[in-house]
Amino acid sequence: MTLRRRPARVGRPLAAGTAAALLALVAGCGGEAPAPGPSTPGTATPETSPTSPTSSDPTTTGGAAEPGGPATAATATGEPLVHLAVGDSLTTGFASCAAVFVCQGASWAIGTDPAIDSLDTRLGEAGWAVTAVPAAREGARMADARPLVDAAFEAPGAPGAADVDLVTVLLGANDVCAPDVAAMTSTADYTAQLDALLSDLATRAPDAAVVLASIPAVTSVWDAANDDPEARAVWDNGLCATVLGGDDTARAAAAQRLVELDEAATATCQQHPACRTDDGAVAAVALTPAWLSDVDHFHPSPLGQAALAEAVWPAVDEALAQRGE
Repeated sequence: MTLRRRPARVGRPLAAGTAAALLALVAGCGGEAPAPGPSTPGTATPETSPTSPTSSDPTTTGGAAEPGGPATAATATGEPLVHLAVGDSLTTGFASCAAVFVCQGASWAIGTDPAIDSLDTRLGEAGWAVTAVPAAREGARMADARPLVDAAFEAPGAPGAADVDLVTVLLGANDVCAPDVAAMTSTADYTAQLDALLSDLATRAPDAAVVLASIPAVTSVWDAANDDPEARAVWDNGLCATVLGGDDTARAAAAQRLVELDEAATATCQQHPACRTDDGAVAAVALTPAWLSDVDHFHPSPLGQAALAEAVWPAVDEALAQRGE
């Protein structure tokens, strides 16, 4: 039995950032991030690395579990669940609240803001006692996934990798967001990097269900907001140049690479028994100006983060249900 979900809740509109803050945001989304260090979920901080594990108790995060049946996402009764969230700025909540840096409380995966209705919020409401292990960083590509996982388990208070029950992976946007087409990640490299990640997870977290989200349709951001002067002013600072730089040829190449990477990811996931995809649900999320952050008109707003959670949730629910059988 799967959990019936209420409609996703929408947060308040965000205030626009200052010119200096916008420049800092653009710089933060490209290139290498600082070394790992802890930050507090739900607060604005310039930290851009994996954060310490956080826990949620079903007695404080949601309603009671339904009685009877196997321990699934719908019927857990306070059972511990360790969630490893591998990702980039979408997972850290970058620019998804009134700050231009990390806003982990607004994360689609591990956020605590009720307006987002994140995966971990939903799991808590289903009765799981969730421990979130963030393995995400702004600007991360698929090549960064394994080092991020290593850093996450080296963080103070982190559980052991063998204790992980659920892994979510949302990466790929930065593999097409590049200074030029030549700098995009090749399909072959992306495939090899993902395969290495899934193989590593199968060894280190053999009991974990892995949910691989499709890549957001970042090329649609141009269509959603290119006629907004404020958005163009931010994009002109170099944010995701292949998509937002105004070059139609580069944007078409990025769109094609997105298709290739998603197809390769699906085929690679099918080779690993613990892995399942979201069947393209994230890639199919409709991008509108309301979906985009008021800060940079590129990262998700609270509405966008909520849409990501809603898109990935069915795969998570099904994965945990099958795991509990």
